[in-house]
Amino acid sequence: MINSPRRSPVLKLLVFGTIASSVAPACGSKSKSDGGETAALSEAAGLAADAEMLTGTSSFTFGTGDSPAAITQTFYLLEIAPNGSLITWSSDKTEVISLAGNKATVVRPAADTEVTLTATLVNGAETTTKTIVLVVKGTTAVGAVPTVKSIYAFGSHTVGGVRKPAYWKDGVATDLVSPYPSSPGTAYAGLKVGSDLYVAGFVQSSMSGSAPGYWKNGDFTELALPSGRVFCTAISIASLSNDLYVQGDCMLPGIIPHTGYWKNSVWTELPGIDATKASNGRSIVLDGNDVYVPGGNMNSSNVMTGGYWKNATWVGLPSLDVTKGTFASSLKIVGTDIYVSGSSTNSSNAKITGYWLNGTWMPLPGLNPGDSCDVVDFVVSGTAVTAVGVCNNNKPVIWENSVATLLELASGATVGLANRILKVDSDVYVSGTLNASPNANAGYWKNGTWSLLDSSSSTAISIQSL
Repeated sequence: MINSPRRSPVLKLLVFGTIASSVAPACGSKSKSDGGETAALSEAAGLAADAEMLTGTSSFTFGTGDSPAAITQTFYLLEIAPNGSLITWSSDKTEVISLAGNKATVVRPAADTEVTLTATLVNGAETTTKTIVLVVKGTTAVGAVPTVKSIYAFGSHTVGGVRKPAYWKDGVATDLVSPYPSSPGTAYAGLKVGSDLYVAGFVQSSMSGSAPGYWKNGDFTELALPSGRVFCTAISIASLSNDLYVQGDCMLPGIIPHTGYWKNSVWTELPGIDATKASNGRSIVLDGNDVYVPGGNMNSSNVMTGGYWKNATWVGLPSLDVTKGTFASSLKIVGTDIYVSGSSTNSSNAKITGYWLNGTWMPLPGLNPGDSCDVVDFVVSGTAVTAVGVCNNNKPVIWENSVATLLELASGATVGLANRILKVDSDVYVSGTLNASPNANAGYWKNGTWSLLDSSSSTAISIQSL
């Protein structure tokens, strides 16, 4: 086994970088007689140093918990070495690790699999190659104890007449304590880093103010409100390496929201098309060094435009009518493809929902002709998109193979909301709320069947496997 105390030859190779390389001067390299000795040696020396430093740990940026000997998820490749050598990569098993630029997409096989990545380095007129062996962990590794993840739902429920931030782990509620115990609040989303559980949310600190932040293993860290802001939410959380990102919206006086995110507690505001108008974000997605936030951005004509920010630059998506509103609700990156869900109002004032695939609009139907619908979240399996949302403001809907289906209205409910979707193997989970007298109740659908989480006035905003 890879993680036994005695290192295997492959693991030694990974750790110490004793990996085969071959150096070959390119045709036409200069010799002593034509005065090119210094330049040629400089290029060769830089190339040799860069090749020497390439190892399984220095060449790649892995996701949380991964290593060269145990890869389970997308990782990123070094493209420029310290001495200036340019690096391109190839994979000997593209069905397991496929490469696009500096991004390595992993498809886990049934058993642990060694994959050889070959780096081609070029420095001036000199070139070399170096191979690095990585191990992609199988989904059914021999002798492995399967990791059983729990299903978490994040939201709020009512305790003693106060709406409290909470999460449910496998159906069991845990209240999240804040510095303002008598004030309402909401938990929006979670994240696990190792054994630590982070939860993004906010609590109301006064009648007009808020305390956005996150809980780490139940302890609340309040994030500072940006200058001039009176109220902020914290609605999405992500991490990369040692950096923690929390996305939220902050209100200017006059109830004008501007979106942005805190990186390691430092606020970055995302630019609006018109700085005096509203902008809203819905989540934060990290892809290597790129930061994406989908949402809406109002222009000077008071028309909401849909799209996303990439590294603080707004990318607008096409609308059905530029004089009508458009909004982007969720974003996923699959390989080199960018999927963004949302809705757009057409010239007949009908709101049409769907998603954009690399900027091309893909509409989805309502339950019935003429329905006004909103997709709020989706998952992608291969090229199949499964989405959830609402039609006519209060009917929870799931779209599979571009067909809309009403989710079960249980316990006497006539209306409800579907908020987020999660797919685990062949099971589909949808967090949401059903309105049954006298309260709106938090719960989730698993493969279309409703499970109640809380009978108090409550809501389940997101659902995750952690």
